[in-house]
Amino acid sequence: KWVVLIVGVARLMSMATGLNGVILLNSRHYKVSFYTNIVLVVFVIGTNYLLIPIYGIEGAALASAVSLLVFNSIKYFYVLIKMKMQPFTYSTGFVILLGTASIYLADVWVDFGIIWLDILAKTIFFCGLFLIPLLLYNVSPDMNQMLKSLKDKFPI
Repeated sequence: KWVVLIVGVARLMSMATGLNGVILLNSRHYKVSFYTNIVLVVFVIGTNYLLIPIYGIEGAALASAVSLLVFNSIKYFYVLIKMKMQPFTYSTGFVILLGTASIYLADVWVDFGIIWLDILAKTIFFCGLFLIPLLLYNVSPDMNQMLKSLKDKFPI
């Protein structure tokens, strides 16, 4: 389970900063993408060499996570410093904290002992805890506008 968690967090970090690679490739700074890929290869080989003998399969997952963190951080800071662009706002932190708290509360508070009922109840509970505050605080005007247009098309 730790391997899945570590790799999942690493992929979330990559998704959050993934557009930086596209920005670099489609700009005059496209060569930076090549160099960051070389850094990624070096880090993957080095961290795997160091961590797999100590931690086994979890070491491989941790090595991948560390390598992706370094790789994406370099691209993120390059785009931030050279191009004065970045994808995060204060709302991003709010969404992350709200999502983490919602997952935790749904996991702790909902337990019927029947897996299918737990899945359904936890999903509904999580969605309520997560989506309602996002809508009320207008964290994403795009999401609010999309829901408003859906409500106009399909009145309840």
